[in-house]
Amino acid sequence: MRALVTTIIAIFLIIDFAVAQPPDHVYPVKIPGEKVLKMAPANYLRGLQRDNLGVVESSMLNLMKLRTVYPQGDYEKIIGELKKLQSQGKTKSIRFMAFITDNFIKSPDRFTWLDQNNLTVMDSTLAIVGEKLRSFDQ
Repeated sequence: MRALVTTIIAIFLIIDFAVAQPPDHVYPVKIPGEKVLKMAPANYLRGLQRDNLGVVESSMLNLMKLRTVYPQGDYEKIIGELKKLQSQGKTKSIRFMAFITDNFIKSPDRFTWLDQNNLTVMDSTLAIVGEKLRSFDQ
């Protein structure tokens, strides 16, 4: 019985060390090629027009990252859709996230609190912002 317990504890320790990553571990972010980046705004525009709130929110967060790596993209239709979401979004968090995304696309230099040079950190920060915004809906 003691050997069984020792073995189980050893297995859990091995799994724990195998899965754990140091908190400062940065996963490399691969930026797609120009062809994919050109198609991305149209795809995210379709995401903004969906009924699924998760898809809409994800599209907005990804648009902010896209604007960082592809500033020369055509965002006019997206800005129009974001304006629509600001007034007609289904939830407070969607309306507020649309406002933030719209402002970020227009003036990313105003968002000094967002590390735009590191997409991994930016992704984490935007996830925290999205989580905080969802608390407005409760």
